[in-house]
Amino acid sequence: MSTPRAALFSALPWESRKLASSALLFLALAALAVPASALDRSAFSFPNYDLQATLDPHQHALSVEGTVEVRNVFKISKVGTVAGCMVIEGLIRRNASGRLYREGKEVWAGKIEGLKRFKEGAREVKEGLECGISLEGQNDIKEGDIIEAFDVEEVKQTL
Repeated sequence: MSTPRAALFSALPWESRKLASSALLFLALAALAVPASALDRSAFSFPNYDLQATLDPHQHALSVEGTVEVRNVFKISKVGTVAGCMVIEGLIRRNASGRLYREGKEVWAGKIEGLKRFKEGAREVKEGLECGISLEGQNDIKEGDIIEAFDVEEVKQTL
């Protein structure tokens, strides 16, 4: 007949049982007043596991790069809807992630597909300048909308 303590011990994973039995052995030897110098310390050390590897590899943190206001909307065949914008704050980069806000509510989130300045492709547009932006999979853009560009940073988790 097993005791509740034995059932609890057998329910533990093998590594935990090994660790618990080492701790019990250490306590029993301490009760017998065995000098610590006579003990093999490797028997009582924690298993050499890389706990860092068990964590999710990356945690995503957002940093807002820039904000634009839609001033005009253009419907272009074969391209879709292009927003004529003014960069209000920061800078906007092509292929950055973006969010579309209408009346303070998030309407869309995805990638900025195209960024142009004077019909020329642009990598980035700085504050105070005008640009044309097309959003991946989004054609419902209206004047007065706000587009926020952000960068996804990967941060490794630590213990």
